[in-house]
Amino acid sequence: MISEELSGTSAKASADGLCRDGFALLGCVLSPEIVENLRKEFDRRYAHLTLPGADFGNSQETGNGRHLLTVELSGAFSDFRVYANPAVMEILNIVFGEKFVLESFGVVLSLSGAKCQLNHRDGKGLFSPALDSLLPPYAVTVGIPLVDMNVEQGTTEIFPNSHRWKESSSSLSPDVPAGCGIVWDYRTLHRGTENRSDRYRPLLYMTYSKPWWRDLDNFEPVWSDSGPEISRKKVIFGRDFFKVVPRESRFLFRNVDGL
Repeated sequence: MISEELSGTSAKASADGLCRDGFALLGCVLSPEIVENLRKEFDRRYAHLTLPGADFGNSQETGNGRHLLTVELSGAFSDFRVYANPAVMEILNIVFGEKFVLESFGVVLSLSGAKCQLNHRDGKGLFSPALDSLLPPYAVTVGIPLVDMNVEQGTTEIFPNSHRWKESSSSLSPDVPAGCGIVWDYRTLHRGTENRSDRYRPLLYMTYSKPWWRDLDNFEPVWSDSGPEISRKKVIFGRDFFKVVPRESRFLFRNVDGL
């Protein structure tokens, strides 16, 4: 059964799991209709990138056959149920309290034949590993696949408890149906697994964080004649995006000048 809202009990369990284990599976948070609209919108804008010799331009290569794209918040992607999903917001309100923002928004595109990534964290810690291991989450990534994630098309392999800087020989490679979610702490070790299928796999990602935190690892400023500039946008807003943002979701963009 598809549900866009989790019960209070499920939200609390997911939040507790995220803080304890460094990740949580969210179940299905987007309806099949929304997923289909997102998939069509993505194909319309970016299907050309799956062709041989495609110019990825302003994107970040994150592994063999794998690219990080900043996707404009317009069309199907401007639906508040995507970037301010009620089920996800309920969990993040427990994890962060009311003080958090949308730090980045895009798609990780894994092409057919993409190899396994190296184990990695999404960013560096704030302090020393000993101190960082004691801190609550300050940034998390929510991933929602637009096609099923599984052993054939690839998934996100997670190393539980690694957000506490613990060595872990065990990992989980969950099947995540399209429209369902997985959330992990920014400190959690993970990797994208091999795409053995003949199709590409777009994974919608949204990074949420405490308002004082900035992702300078994946969006490092570069110097120009006028000073440091962000070479790749964390969030790209459609022309009329802010005209349709619900009042109750505006808090996500309180750092808009810093994006």
